[in-house]
Amino acid sequence: MALFNFTFTNPTTTNGTSTDPADHADKIELCLNDDSISVLASEAQGLTIEQLFRKFAQRLGDVERIVRFQCAGQIVEPSDMPKPGLVYRGAVNAESKG
Repeated sequence: MALFNFTFTNPTTTNGTSTDPADHADKIELCLNDDSISVLASEAQGLTIEQLFRKFAQRLGDVERIVRFQCAGQIVEPSDMPKPGLVYRGAVNAESKG
């Protein structure tokens, strides 16, 4: 019985998509709540971060309720142009009933 098991495998997940960072350099990841979606940089060309969420992230949640966008822990402007290889998160204020 081993205390630790270090297994090194090919950087490909079981569904055939690559997890190699070099393969993700041409994609932009959009996150909302606990879900995310990857968009090719070529599809995002000419769109702002806000437009990108409105066009591609509708199935992740209500993008109309996003109050700010974040990238690498920093708040970014909705009018900024997204950069390939980065992850952008839409933040939604929680509603409370009182």
